[in-house]
Amino acid sequence: MGMRSCCWPGCLTVMYRRSVVGQLQIADIKKNNDSAMWLQAIEKAPCYLLPETLALYRRRTGAITPPDIKTKILWHYNLFHDAVGMSPIRAWLWTIANVLGNSYKKLFYVKRQ
Repeated sequence: MGMRSCCWPGCLTVMYRRSVVGQLQIADIKKNNDSAMWLQAIEKAPCYLLPETLALYRRRTGAITPPDIKTKILWHYNLFHDAVGMSPIRAWLWTIANVLGNSYKKLFYVKRQ
């Protein structure tokens, strides 16, 4: 499951060798472009998480992340269906896995200030 169940890396902390992964082109989707790019990268090379924190992410008032869960779920479906090219059923299954994976990440790995 790995990256499909939750987009673990933040854009601030990802590095890859273009000579190994190549150029990544993603579909023009409204949200989750970074996740679409990382899903392409893991198809071409292994992905590893480091145990240490490399960056902090701050959510502020006025951010573009929508407050309602329905919109977030539809954005994840579009990621798997439109950007990755999965069938509708497979896209919904990965959307559910992704929602559960992100919930797990937020419960156990996100530090509250």
